[in-house]
Amino acid sequence: MVAGAALMILIGTTATPAPAHGAQAAIASCSGTGTTFAGGAGTTASPYQVATAAQLAGITGAYLSCAFTQTADISLAAYPTWTPIGSASGTPFTGSYDGQSRTVSDLTIANRASNGSGLFGYSDGASIANVIVSGVAIDQYVDASFRKDLNGALIGKATDTAIDNCHSSGSIEGYNDNGGLVGGLTDGSTITRSSSSANVSGNAWDAGGLVGYMNGTRPTSISSSWATGTVTSTGYFTGGLVGGTWDTPTITESYATGDVSYTGSRTAGYDQPGWAVGGLVGLAAADRATAGGTIARAFATGDVNGGSRGSGGLVGTIPDAKYEIRDSFATGDVYGDLTGDASAVQVGGLVGGMDRANAAVVTIADSYATGAVTANPAGGGGGLFGETYRSSSTPTITNSYWSQAYAPAVTSSSYGTQVTQAQMSSYALYAGAGWTITNGWAASGTWGICDGSGTPFLLWKHTTDPCGAAPGSPAPDPAPQTPAPADAAPATAVATGTVGATSQQAARRGIAWRLGSAPVRFSRTRSHVTATKAIRLATKGRYTLEYQNAAGKRVPIARGTRIGRRTLRRTVSAPVVSVARASSLRIKARLRARRQDVASLRVILRHPDGTLEAEVIRLR
Repeated sequence: MVAGAALMILIGTTATPAPAHGAQAAIASCSGTGTTFAGGAGTTASPYQVATAAQLAGITGAYLSCAFTQTADISLAAYPTWTPIGSASGTPFTGSYDGQSRTVSDLTIANRASNGSGLFGYSDGASIANVIVSGVAIDQYVDASFRKDLNGALIGKATDTAIDNCHSSGSIEGYNDNGGLVGGLTDGSTITRSSSSANVSGNAWDAGGLVGYMNGTRPTSISSSWATGTVTSTGYFTGGLVGGTWDTPTITESYATGDVSYTGSRTAGYDQPGWAVGGLVGLAAADRATAGGTIARAFATGDVNGGSRGSGGLVGTIPDAKYEIRDSFATGDVYGDLTGDASAVQVGGLVGGMDRANAAVVTIADSYATGAVTANPAGGGGGLFGETYRSSSTPTITNSYWSQAYAPAVTSSSYGTQVTQAQMSSYALYAGAGWTITNGWAASGTWGICDGSGTPFLLWKHTTDPCGAAPGSPAPDPAPQTPAPADAAPATAVATGTVGATSQQAARRGIAWRLGSAPVRFSRTRSHVTATKAIRLATKGRYTLEYQNAAGKRVPIARGTRIGRRTLRRTVSAPVVSVARASSLRIKARLRARRQDVASLRVILRHPDGTLEAEVIRLR
């Protein structure tokens, strides 16, 4: 599923200054030349004002150490392949940039010859705040002949950089180190109050919905941030929020809701692709000689489909590391598969397992999982924690729970405490175990629960009492939204559907599709209309599926994409479809939609030369 199709930002979109960052002192002077900005002097007291795409593109050379503020929404449609700000060859961006919650749209990077792609390529000691990057299309992978690393909508690689209140949407694909917001977060970098709804695809190591990887000699952290896009990979270390962590990472009060999937071939044997797939973090590695890694007050709700070993609702695999997971939960279903080698399958509702962990110190406390857990071949699965493999260390798990009612395929597990479904919803269970939990809702604290109805929820995610809702685990407060500018239209439209009422049931619901002169077939159930259409993809290549709303905003679609408060379902599980020859794609759209929610569905082919063509099913 893909939740949050609209771009999401924080409550109160008024621009706020980034937190103090010790690596960057006030910028007292700036000596750049060659670009005329809308105002300012490039200092902290008087930053250069950026109002056009040309001014944004002009942040090069000596300007890379200056201070900037964005004063207008900017479209980069005039740049077929954007050249990122800051490079790896001794010229990273080291200044400050305050987007003032203005939008940078239509950022496209394809077949660029260098690593480090995003609005910013490389940053070091920088401060970047209040930036919204929407409608991103980064495609830096074809096959072994062309494959580039470090791709993120905002920054390819961030070193000692403070990122605050930044948000992205679109799609990103590359080889190693791909993130919805940042490809690599390293050496003292921090992300706060930021998000991505971008769909991310990796083809080697480290793919994450927000960040590809976290590492460095100085601690890195993510707090109060989230990702809602799907994450897929044909390689290793794939996570809904972060692909992989190393050294001294901290993730607090953050979450991921998108499905996470290994999409490559499944091969028997050790260390095969598909290793470490997690709803929040794929591989959770950290240095045993330091403070180690921490995941606290975090959750994941997306389904996890892993291959090889290490598939978990929250974390895929923990290797020989020092790691603490506390006050966290996962609700997504978890499937792990290593065809022909049951000994290496580690599948768990919360954590897939530990691997080669002979001196690891792993603690899990005050946490739970409710997803269905399935291991193929049978064995190696656990309702909370899968198993240790080639390890003499075992995790220390306290006051953490799972229920066979939620994971019926798990017949036994030596990790975590198995309870009944009724106990899972009981305030008494958690209070008796010493959890910091409130019966109901409170404005502060760690956990709340609607006693007898659903499972515990994290109080930081709820600004109002959720206990009046229908039974079930309370859904988190929806993230505030802001309208994004319309994406630029494709270069050519190879076919455009006409409009017509195809059935009385559809007409009554304001849903009427035709493709050319042929009506789309409709069926009706008690609560929704289903439309099915086979569209012929006449050319081999990579296709993107989108919907476009009445305001002109286009969003990649996958099963579960939200349309306003409604849900779109189709038979393809990802918004990018690759075909090796001409073929037909059967789209099944299950709608509970009003006329104003959706204007059209689009199937878009991006040619190697960068041109686009689209087939459109319009909705009147």
